[in-house]
Amino acid sequence: MSGGGFVSRRTRAAVAVIGAVASAALLGGGASASRSATMRFAVLATGTTNDANWGEAWYQGVQLFQRNTGIKARWVGNINAPDQAENQAAALASAGYDVICICVGFAPDAETKLAKQFPKTTFITFYEQPPAKLKAQPPNTVWMNVKQQDSTFLAGVLAGLSTKTNVIGSVNGYAFPLLTRQPEGFALGARCVNPKVKFEQKYINSWTDIQLANSATTSMMADGADIILSAGDTDIQGMYTAAAKKPNTYVVSQYADSYSAAPKVVLTSALYGFDKVLNQLFTKALHHQLTPREQDVYTLKEVGGLAPFRQHAAFVGAANLKKVKQYQQWIASGKIRVPHDDNVIGKVGAGTKIDPKSIGC
Repeated sequence: MSGGGFVSRRTRAAVAVIGAVASAALLGGGASASRSATMRFAVLATGTTNDANWGEAWYQGVQLFQRNTGIKARWVGNINAPDQAENQAAALASAGYDVICICVGFAPDAETKLAKQFPKTTFITFYEQPPAKLKAQPPNTVWMNVKQQDSTFLAGVLAGLSTKTNVIGSVNGYAFPLLTRQPEGFALGARCVNPKVKFEQKYINSWTDIQLANSATTSMMADGADIILSAGDTDIQGMYTAAAKKPNTYVVSQYADSYSAAPKVVLTSALYGFDKVLNQLFTKALHHQLTPREQDVYTLKEVGGLAPFRQHAAFVGAANLKKVKQYQQWIASGKIRVPHDDNVIGKVGAGTKIDPKSIGC
């Protein structure tokens, strides 16, 4: 397997009640090598293949898998609503696709419904499942939970150390735990290193509304915010336009290294290693190594971090760059315990309520 020693921290559901032969058949374990060569893979995601954001991050995983295996995977982008994700996945399953990643964070119930409807297809999607709920899931389901708050916490550390105004912000898509934990982690990370920092955020209830993102960013800038996180998708273009109007105002993007999209204002990008995650799960499926109801959790230690600062390193400062690196090591080692319970960090306002000292700051 590729990835330079990349290994996830996995929690596996108990499968003793499932016969070994039946389990293997459901997830392909009983298939022959010839079947592996004909397996069909597909990915559904918001955004596009070159949006320097969510879509591109997953598409890089498609490319990585194809380079490593020679097997092409079907890509379907611009999935922006739960019903759209469900309908597209159902169409692919009906067409005979063996493994489908519903690579969006807003359709957790679709996988269960589809897995029951199409028992010969393996479905992969987000969200961590509690043990009781996981046990009740169909056996042809796989769950992944990339703890995005680890990297946004680190980005918050960067913002808290670097801000010249002690005001930072975040422009967010929709309020649900998988998304909310991103800006809340950002706020908590900033407070970890800077007790004077103030945090503003705005949910615009859209992934694509450039004007709304621009207006929210402009409002935060008027309040003094000089570093603003994007917790959305293609709406980030509006943030770039707003930030470009005021010197020393920066945007922290996510998912893919977005520097090329707006070099003057992208301070860095919070990265989650989606390419490695997708490649690992698809490769395991190809070799019939997925366990029924498998659940994989990925943290900053495995896949997270920040993109290079390039010419903006001067704004951050050499001393702060060293501190950011140190905090990354502390997060990875567990010395600083970023909350991993989405019922805690996934609630609006959590990042400004949690005592930084309680997590090791």
